[in-house]
Amino acid sequence: MDHMYARPLSNCVGGGICGTCLVEVVEGKELLSPRNEIEKEKLKKKPKTFRLACQTTVGDPNTTGLVVIQQLPEWKGHEWYDQKVLPSELDLDQQ
Repeated sequence: MDHMYARPLSNCVGGGICGTCLVEVVEGKELLSPRNEIEKEKLKKKPKTFRLACQTTVGDPNTTGLVVIQQLPEWKGHEWYDQKVLPSELDLDQQ
């Protein structure tokens, strides 16, 4: 699973169990994959704007837009880096 991410994941290694990658989607939720079963269970009492970053993927190559996320202060388990990526820069063969 690590091949999908820029660097190795800690804690549950991207399994969606620990919740340390919890983020709030501020803008662009329509560009994200729907919540999967792991997220539905883990986040059932959380607002619909909350996502597990390790379980969420950004749209398809035919869609453009802006996704803004906010890391929640109580869940600073990971360091985050701001990065703007154009659809033409995505390497979709990694998935």
